[in-house]
Amino acid sequence: MTKTRDLADLGGGFIQAGTGAVQRTVESKLQDVVSVKDFGAVGNGVADDTAAIQAAINANNTVLFPNGTYVVTTLSGLSNSNWIANGNVVLQRKASSSTSDPIVRFSSKTNFTIEGSIIFDGNKASQSNPANNLEIIACSGFKILEITSKNAKESGGYGCGIVINSGTGSSTQTANLIENCTFIDNDVDGIFIQKDFYTSIVNCLSEGNGNDGLQVSDLVLPPVANVTNFMRVDGNRFLNNTRNGFNFLGFYVDSSSTFGWQVPASRFIQISNNTCYNNGKYGGVWQGQHGIISGNIFYLNGSTSGVGGGVTANCSYSSIIGNTFIGNNNFQFDAGGSYALQIADNYFRSGGLKDNTSCVEINVGGTQESTVTGNHIVNKVNVDCEGIKAIAIEGATQTNPFNQYGLDLLISNNYIDLNTRSNTKGIIVTSGYRNITVQNNVVMVAGAGNTEYLLESETVITSNNIIGSSFTGVRSMMAVPSASNTIVPDSGDVFRVTGNTNITNIFTVSANSYNGKVRSVVIANQGSGYTQSNPPSVSFSGGGGTGAAGFAQVSIDGKVVGVVMTNYGSNYTSAPTVSITGGTGIGATGTALVGCNNSDGRTITLFFEQALNLLTGGNIGIPTTKTLAANTALKFISVYGGWYILSS
Repeated sequence: MTKTRDLADLGGGFIQAGTGAVQRTVESKLQDVVSVKDFGAVGNGVADDTAAIQAAINANNTVLFPNGTYVVTTLSGLSNSNWIANGNVVLQRKASSSTSDPIVRFSSKTNFTIEGSIIFDGNKASQSNPANNLEIIACSGFKILEITSKNAKESGGYGCGIVINSGTGSSTQTANLIENCTFIDNDVDGIFIQKDFYTSIVNCLSEGNGNDGLQVSDLVLPPVANVTNFMRVDGNRFLNNTRNGFNFLGFYVDSSSTFGWQVPASRFIQISNNTCYNNGKYGGVWQGQHGIISGNIFYLNGSTSGVGGGVTANCSYSSIIGNTFIGNNNFQFDAGGSYALQIADNYFRSGGLKDNTSCVEINVGGTQESTVTGNHIVNKVNVDCEGIKAIAIEGATQTNPFNQYGLDLLISNNYIDLNTRSNTKGIIVTSGYRNITVQNNVVMVAGAGNTEYLLESETVITSNNIIGSSFTGVRSMMAVPSASNTIVPDSGDVFRVTGNTNITNIFTVSANSYNGKVRSVVIANQGSGYTQSNPPSVSFSGGGGTGAAGFAQVSIDGKVVGVVMTNYGSNYTSAPTVSITGGTGIGATGTALVGCNNSDGRTITLFFEQALNLLTGGNIGIPTTKTLAANTALKFISVYGGWYILSS
């Protein structure tokens, strides 16, 4: 029954019904087109049209679907084929299907196209057996254009709008395209990709799916690198999905958690110009290598139960540039455990319908060799916010950390506008983070209890940071009250000293907080064989003080990577001995750090509003008492924890 015809013979007024790119494509295919109705397909939404449609597919490369609802079980696609819609076409999975086969499967095929207003309807309300709607297995050179896939039934790994697996693009060097498509109300993912190269997903809508809008993963143990490379995800909308908008999963840990970049399944990925709105966990997840996330909007993602946020990116050699993050819950951008990551020129604004009790705008805990530059952060809602936060060891939980500590971080040229909450902080670097440079940042304070800079690392370099004030009528130079132990912020260059109390010591906020206390433990040997379910105990002895306590952080590979201090103790004059004992492993050792000298090499200028004395016996490097007249300015430099006068 194969016929050679032009479009006038196809019926249904195709020229009038076709639109846009689909019409132009079909108009170029004037020969060798068959209609499924020529082979007996009815399209009345009742009769089973599987056999008739399959006969048409087998008979000719280009198959036309006239307007109608076609009930089918499973259709098998062929290489070098074109499926084209004429009008509104529905391919509906037969009710009460006895198998878990998809509506359409292409297996080991090349160079095929599905285009036009074809709705693939999984008909999940009428199913007991699960299935995906479309499956493309071991294929390359395909195009899926302007279709809709909805209502796929979930169970046992099924339930996706479209599944692409084991693509052959890496060997054929041919590209795949999913463009202008809609994936809605599927029980699991709108789009699921496992092992594929050179696929672009462009201008699609993936909304209301039971898991992710787009998931790209290869969940096997041990994990395998480089199975999904050279993808482009551009101009899509990932909206109202139960879990994540887009989700590139990396190192697979167990049945419930995934994180890390050490074995990157995905590399060379461009994710740009997408809108991710109101997804239940994260707007986006990037756990790969050599990726760029740029020009996207992440709005109101995350849950009020403390899960998710705008983006999590446990990645390496990647750039997060020029994105907008608004009102995402918990974390606007969480980059914990990343390596060689650039976070630049993004805009962050907390607040919106999902305000929680706290929000971290940029988390770079446990990152190595990374930069945070040129970002604009605005905290203007009534929740506690932290602008840029860098803790030493990061992980899924404190007892499930990444096996790396924070190292070599540049935080520069960021602008942070704080709200009036007393627990709101600008830039935070916790104890144990190594080799930090914090320079040329501006933190605008709005409340008396704001912490502009909290830099607890002893290997921090600070310069040219500004503490501004949005208080009406208050001078921009920050006030520091005079006291026997005068406390200056952890960063900043010029301060005015109020009051006339004589000064014996000058401490930074962090140095004062950890004076005589065990600040942290440096792990000298991580040991081996430990488990998270039965971690070793940590104890402290000696050093002249009492009360220090903590617990070990054990990584997934059985190493002690850090100690979480639960009590810093008091009155320590030297480092106590740290004992790491018990558990299932051996060999872990650590060294306690007492106090916090985070000011070596730093210069500050103090303007004394009233007359007072600088006294000897403390950490101010003067041989005798120095009397200062009112309105005196002195410049100091910190060396080995002491402060020495450079000029007046």
